[in-house]
Amino acid sequence: MKTTLGDMLEKRPGMTMLQLKQSLQDFQKRGILYMDAELLTLELDQSFSVFYARHRRNGAHTGPFPVPADKYKQDYDFNYLKAFYLDYYRRQPDDYDLTGLSIVSGTEFIWYTKS
Repeated sequence: MKTTLGDMLEKRPGMTMLQLKQSLQDFQKRGILYMDAELLTLELDQSFSVFYARHRRNGAHTGPFPVPADKYKQDYDFNYLKAFYLDYYRRQPDDYDLTGLSIVSGTEFIWYTKS
């Protein structure tokens, strides 16, 4: 059974960026979060006013997408990104089914999928 992005995010309703990062770091420390092939990077700019999605296989960028002005770095509403990705992946082929998420730095998300 494939795990889609929607499945993954539905289990984390209302989670902020900081909470998600801490949760994933805990998983990584326990050796749970292991993925096969990186697929897509989500990059937020330094002001956290816009973000870009970048496909890591072909380098194609989409965006910029606006970040709500009332959100701040450590209180960022992850559901805003969820809405974008659910819409984006709804229009993509099956190889976009995701198995996990890792945050590399405070301004970069890396999504992974099975190779």
